[in-house]
Amino acid sequence: MLSNYYRYLNLPEDCFDKNKLSSDVSIDLNKNRNKHWDHLDNYFTNDIKEWLSKFNYNLTNAELFYTAPFGQLPWHIDMNPPEDFVKINFVWGSKNHLMEWGELKNSNISIDTLRTEVGSQYSKFTQDQIDSKIAITITKPILVNVGKPHRVVNLSREGRWCFCMILTCNDRRIFFDDAVNTLNECVLD
Repeated sequence: MLSNYYRYLNLPEDCFDKNKLSSDVSIDLNKNRNKHWDHLDNYFTNDIKEWLSKFNYNLTNAELFYTAPFGQLPWHIDMNPPEDFVKINFVWGSKNHLMEWGELKNSNISIDTLRTEVGSQYSKFTQDQIDSKIAITITKPILVNVGKPHRVVNLSREGRWCFCMILTCNDRRIFFDDAVNTLNECVLD
C-alpha cells in the first residue's frame, strides 16, 4: 500500500548548490540548536524552476532547516487548520536520522497556531497526542505531506540539513494527492 505521507521523487541531485547554501547560512548557525531560514528560493536552479512550470507549479518560497546532532524537531503540522499540503524536500548531512509521520489520537485535541523563528505558522503536539505510523531515513528528493503530524529525529553526531520547496499552482498551495498525480512521471513507488 502506498503511503499518504510521502513519495520519493526521481529528481536531479543538482537542483541547487547545497555546499554554497550551507556555507552561506553557516555564519548564522549556532550548532547547539536547531535553526530555520526562509526566502532562499534563489538557490534553486533555473532548470528546476522551468521543470516545475511544465506542471503550472511555481516555487513560492524555500525553507532550510538544520537539526543539530542528536537534536529533534517536535511533532507538528505546518499550518492550521491542517490540510494535506506538500513540500519537496532535499536532505543531506546526517545519514542516521528519521522523519516520522503520525495521526492525532483524538480528533478533539485543541490545535493552537504557533510561529517559527521566521514567522511561518505551525501547530505543535506532544508524543502522547500522536499515533506514530511510519518513520523513514530520507535518502533522495522526496514529496512530503506537511499537513499530517510529523517530526524529525537526528540520531547522529552530524547535523541534518533539509531544503524545502514550497509550491503553488494558480496561487494556491498544492495538495498531496494532486501533486502525486501531477508529478507521476517522477514519482517513485
